[in-house]
Amino acid sequence: MREISKELHVASGAYICTYECTYCPGCSEEMELVCPNCGGELVKRPKRRIESSPERIF
Repeated sequence: MREISKELHVASGAYICTYECTYCPGCSEEMELVCPNCGGELVKRPKRRIESSPERIF
């Protein structure tokens, strides 16, 4: 497995596993949406609002 060190912007499309390994859409599809580290499913990463406040509200 080749390692890619491509920086993904917070608003860009990406896929993650339950351990939060993150991959670009192209690599995720090449891996058939299976994480090479844990064998778990890769799913679309939730989008984060860029203008949101860093303050957490409980």
